Amino acid sequence: SDGASCACRPRVWDVLELFEGAAEKADSATAADSLVPVEAMVVLLECAARRPKRPDVALALRSERLLRGAAGQGTPLPAGALDALVRVHASCAGDQTKATDCFDELVAGGEQGQAGEEEGGERPPKVPSEGSVVGMLGACVDSQNADLAEHILVWARRRGRCSLPVFAAGVKVLAAARSPERACDAFEALEKDECDLELDAALYGQLIRCAVQAGRRGLARHLFHRAGNPDAQNSASLIRACGQEGDVKQ
Repeated sequence: SDGASCACRPRVWDVLELFEGAAEKADSATAADSLVPVEAMVVLLECAARRPKRPDVALALRSERLLRGAAGQGTPLPAGALDALVRVHASCAGDQTKATDCFDELVAGGEQGQAGEEEGGERPPKVPSEGSVVGMLGACVDSQNADLAEHILVWARRRGRCSLPVFAAGVKVLAAARSPERACDAFEALEKDECDLELDAALYGQLIRCAVQAGRRGLARHLFHRAGNPDAQNSASLIRACGQEGDVKQ
């Protein structure tokens, strides 16, 4: 139910309504900005994203509306706010399209910020960070949001940001969404780009299972041999694949 109608609602709703009341009394965008601290709104959005069991979408929507109004039209939201919004809307209760839009807004703002700071001779931190990307992918698991996970993986690969934790988190979502074909495509795209990524045994195992489920037995064999020292479970997966093909010699 909406947190605003709950008798024992969290105190963050009281804080939000306090800021909403202040913004309504403001006579200009400048006054609203001074009465609605950006840092406080980011904290409210993070509270919405971290709500136990499922994110508080209602809290996130009202906090975002207030924050955008205070920031002014055309002003990008802070990275922390957009990160939280992606995680809220990547969940089962969220708006999947909005999750993608917020992710695109986040990475666009990060790239603009990096370009501006690099002109000054400094190397700024990457936005979003690896931990942030992994967290956003993690929010896609329960909702089986394969579309957003694939969208994030494509961005990461094209920007040279597809580290082992990022790729593993993306494959986990695709496997949970019962999209083994997409997981196979993600690996082959990474390999085509000649990305020097050292996969671990667990990830090899997950990819081998996806390849078997997708009927891509050639890829399953390729992954098996590439793993070097496959464990018993990976060997069993490949044996089943060969059995399905009728390839006794293999």
